[in-house]
Amino acid sequence: MVTLALEEGTTLHVGELAVLQIPSQGRDWHFAAAGNALALVHRSGHRVVYRAVRPGQEAIVIAPHVKNGECISCVTRHYFIEVMSQK
Repeated sequence: MVTLALEEGTTLHVGELAVLQIPSQGRDWHFAAAGNALALVHRSGHRVVYRAVRPGQEAIVIAPHVKNGECISCVTRHYFIEVMSQK
């Protein structure tokens, strides 16, 4: 299982599993994904597991709920994934 790199690119191959570690700052996090290269397998606590299902690129953005006036861009996290054909 590959851990997705924060603010960096991660390369996966079709069929591989990847884990996203959610920060444990006592906040609720919103998820947004762009692409169709990954499929959600399981979410539990501070871990989200994805399977690489087809070649392509995916971006995952997570952002916490913020109080009015707090800077959301300061705490938003980005993950960039490229899925390649099977090895």
